[in-house]
Amino acid sequence: MTGHSIGTAQVRWNATRGWGTPEFATDDLGVRAQTSFVHYGQAVFEGLRVYFHGEGEVAAFRLYDHHRRLCASAQRMALPEPPWEVFFTAVRLFVDAHRAALTQPGDTLYLRPVLLATTTTLGITAPIADAVLVVTGLVNFHHMGTDDDGLTIHVERELRRAWPGGAGTAKCAGNYGLARSGQARAQAMGCDDALWLSPSGTVTELSSMNLFAVREGQLVVPEADELVLSGITCDSIMTLAQHLGVSAVKKELPIEELLADVAKGRVSEIFATGTAGGVVPIVSLRDGNHVYSVTGPTALATELASLLAEIQSGRAADPYGWLTLLPESVSTAAAEFRTDYTVYGYAHSPHKHLRPSVLVRLAQQAAADGLTAVTGAGLDYGARSWVVRRNVVCNWQTTPCVTHITVVRTIVSIGSCWLESLTEFFADGHKLDGTVRAFWVQLDAETQRPLPLPDVLVRRCEDTGIPTELMWRSELKQSFKDTSFESPEKRVVGLRHADFDALGHVNNAIYFDFIDHLIGGGNEIVMEYELPIDINVTELTVSTAESESGLVFAMNSIGNGRPHVRGLVRRG
Repeated sequence: MTGHSIGTAQVRWNATRGWGTPEFATDDLGVRAQTSFVHYGQAVFEGLRVYFHGEGEVAAFRLYDHHRRLCASAQRMALPEPPWEVFFTAVRLFVDAHRAALTQPGDTLYLRPVLLATTTTLGITAPIADAVLVVTGLVNFHHMGTDDDGLTIHVERELRRAWPGGAGTAKCAGNYGLARSGQARAQAMGCDDALWLSPSGTVTELSSMNLFAVREGQLVVPEADELVLSGITCDSIMTLAQHLGVSAVKKELPIEELLADVAKGRVSEIFATGTAGGVVPIVSLRDGNHVYSVTGPTALATELASLLAEIQSGRAADPYGWLTLLPESVSTAAAEFRTDYTVYGYAHSPHKHLRPSVLVRLAQQAAADGLTAVTGAGLDYGARSWVVRRNVVCNWQTTPCVTHITVVRTIVSIGSCWLESLTEFFADGHKLDGTVRAFWVQLDAETQRPLPLPDVLVRRCEDTGIPTELMWRSELKQSFKDTSFESPEKRVVGLRHADFDALGHVNNAIYFDFIDHLIGGGNEIVMEYELPIDINVTELTVSTAESESGLVFAMNSIGNGRPHVRGLVRRG
């Protein structure tokens, strides 16, 4: 690869103190000769790409998946797993330092987060006491060796890069060190890279890329889950192929079968995929003295590469939620106002309902309007809940609609995940006035009748020791008439609907009446719920804006296209 960069983002970990604060450094890392990763190879890394979309917008591609894979690799190598907020902050620091170099749409950063064991001991049995996460990378990188004419690949039959029970599924330094000898052998034969085989002779992957074959119209990627890294670009290509209506499957692919199919013309295309190289056609496979040429057109590879590039560059819609926006200078605004606004339970979800980038974008908009916001502390993988001290809400997608909530102790809640957020809230020394009161209204999809209070929610309340009162309403309308909310104490309210469409049948106006009633009882409420795609968001926007209580909201459009109401709050 070629390119340039200045400095690195670094964050250190200690077995006693845990993770520190990510910082940007222009000097070298500095490594002692006795450092663990030097002797024992305890190092894992990721390779990810960041794209400049123009007008100041920068986005990382599948950042959540890269974080998840880094943690899986760390676990395999007995390294500490960096929390999402640590990883995200380090990535953002590196991007901010190089943002000025991104001037034209299409400009890119290639990021290399590296996690290293830095314990200074020569004992292999000693547990890791120190580690460091370093984010480095290249600006406008060029991946060497991807000739426009395609790749020639050497079939490596003697050496093995991975084996069952080994570390082939981890992105660890040793795996790529092992691959170097095979690459050298390939290059000595005039090839670009080596194709690695399993002990039984099935195809696994190239040294740093996944392999695809188009066989009689079907897209095939070798099934070797115990031996190869889970490819993020590979998964993206599989998804896009299915979008095009192309059959895409994972299956064991014996090398003899692949070579025979190429020779018979049954394989029309072979290509490789990877974060750095993208989608690269393979024009021939060399097995000893035999060369098997792939003579078909590269139509599918070209179309898939184009679709992927359009999404990555921001020129096409991102229906899969793959892009994470990285706004500029959010960290500066956040540091200045940390005591005013804190979010517990980072809004990250493996189901992509709400993600950290949403909070960052909201904070950026608030700062632009002269308001103050801090997103911080905590990772809640259930992720649609957080405890809030002075709230700032804005509609960043349409007309900015920003307001202050002056009352403390409000919880946005949907589902049982807010209990983890509460645990963090109390751990920081905060207190709540009154009882945490949860209404669990979940309807059976077929009968539209309320389901029993989930045992897991009851157990979680008992386990956390949080002062919580669980209340069950057999009918949704009964909760509208509950007079207990007229207490001057601040109450915490959460509504959960498995099928919100059922609530829509009750009537949206009734729901707003309910919120008006709560506010009329002296409560300051922030509500969040999910809207199904068939609800008319425009009508909801109007009815919300015209509510007598002056309700305002911010909406987030998520990856799968379903809108969410980001917050319902009383205008301050």
